Amino acid sequence: MRHLQVNWHEGLFLRPHHLQASERHSQELMAVGALSDHPLHYGLQQLTLSESSIQNHRVEVQQLRARLRDGTLVDVGNAGSLVVERDRLLVALDRADTVQVLLAVPQLRMGPRNLGTSSEGMVPRYVEQVETLSNENEGGDDQPVSLRLLNVRLLLSSEDASGFETLPIARIRRGGDRESLPQIDRSYIPPVVALDVCPELGTGLVRSAFDLIGRKIEVLSQQVRNRGISLDAQNPGDLERILMLGELNRAMAVLRVLAFSRGVHPLWAYTELCGAVGSLSLFGKERRTEELAGYDHENLGPIFRDVVERLRMLVETVRELDFQKRPFIGRGQRLCVTMEPQWFHSTWQWFVGVNKGDLSESDCRRLLSEGLLDWKLGSERMVEQLFRQRAEGLSLVPLQRLVRSLPMRPEWIYFEVPRNDRPAWKDVLDTQTLALMLRDSLILNKDQLQGQETLEINFEGRRVSLQFALFAVQQKS
Repeated sequence: MRHLQVNWHEGLFLRPHHLQASERHSQELMAVGALSDHPLHYGLQQLTLSESSIQNHRVEVQQLRARLRDGTLVDVGNAGSLVVERDRLLVALDRADTVQVLLAVPQLRMGPRNLGTSSEGMVPRYVEQVETLSNENEGGDDQPVSLRLLNVRLLLSSEDASGFETLPIARIRRGGDRESLPQIDRSYIPPVVALDVCPELGTGLVRSAFDLIGRKIEVLSQQVRNRGISLDAQNPGDLERILMLGELNRAMAVLRVLAFSRGVHPLWAYTELCGAVGSLSLFGKERRTEELAGYDHENLGPIFRDVVERLRMLVETVRELDFQKRPFIGRGQRLCVTMEPQWFHSTWQWFVGVNKGDLSESDCRRLLSEGLLDWKLGSERMVEQLFRQRAEGLSLVPLQRLVRSLPMRPEWIYFEVPRNDRPAWKDVLDTQTLALMLRDSLILNKDQLQGQETLEINFEGRRVSLQFALFAVQQKS
């Protein structure tokens, strides 16, 4: 160690040197201990900059708490006590488009004087500050006490920082032209000891990755449920979906903790994001992990943006299904479905799906036919008239072929709705609405059907449940 422990012994004549040496040893012990606990223990813990001051070509730190590389702790709570004046920033931005703001503390030098007053020309590590203190045990007995205060200041990257221990805290960029006002460069992320210190890092990047994964989980989980996909899936793309869902669920569980907890070191979050990229690389074009940048505590922005972008690209390799599903919901005596304008384009096919529950397929088709439910499909405006007059509605053709885009679950059967030039279809196009009507004598819950999706039907003396949904499938060119 650089600063050795004082040899306290009987008969020692105590001098200030002994106490100072003991304090230096204690401070070095704490610094080495912190370094042993975490090699990247330094960085900002809190920072508040005045943006209005920067637009006036001044840098003013309102609050700051940080640990320097040598373990020195800096706490600035007095607003305006750290300032870069206008002339210094103007000169720096005149020479370069961007300039870094550095937190600077003079290094401890053995031999020369390390304590001075702010009026002296030298740059001492400490300045003297006399405060009147009372006896904290007994109270009262106020006495003036000389204290040492760290001589903290701000430097710019264009200025000489030799003899200082420094830490970058921000980057200022010049406006697009000479008359524009300077601004904080939000793309730069200084060394921080926790994600929540820097909103651009914690909220802007790590939580965006969390949200990206969460959205994809919602899509994939719905696909897996709708299609009844399992690990023994044989259809193309199904196994990829369930494998990706498993990897995303694992990453989501860890990121939920990292993204919303206080005091999480950036290294932990970066390691987890890299792990997620590695797991999802199976779904990429090369089926292997491409080289990722090593952790750079001094330049956090580029590495985090790169890993989040790679994560986004890998997540998008398994795309959404080609169908959109909307349930038919009770509205008066009809079952209506909410339509999307693009579904009326000729590139979209329509299928009415019936969730038959425990019914066999043949019994379900018989239940829907004339003489029983006698179902009719048309526009909301015409469907009741079509039903009462037994007129021809939209065709409902039992689906006999495999449509890969539709969820293949045993409880669903499908009917294709072909396009034609008949009046019922034209009215659907004119009103852009679609509705079902059924014989209500067999519907047990017809009085409670408003806003509901499930019909309770009396079929040959037993109670069965039916649900109807429209599946819109976009044809591939």
